[in-house]
Amino acid sequence: MEITMSLARAASSSARLAAPRGKARPQPIAAVREAYRLAEIVVSPEHDSVQDRQSARAKLTKILASLTPPD
Repeated sequence: MEITMSLARAASSSARLAAPRGKARPQPIAAVREAYRLAEIVVSPEHDSVQDRQSARAKLTKILASLTPPD
């Protein structure tokens, strides 16, 4: 649940950041899709490799940090 809320906040913030303001900003859609894919790996019981889950969690953390604007 925490991951889903983080993704929702990041997507919302990224949508605001992606709005044109003079210079074009990159669209975060690909990053959000990748974040959802990684979140599925982290929470899915089908992925029983601890190393895969830890790797996905680390990548997901980096993506969320890049999508979330500073306070």
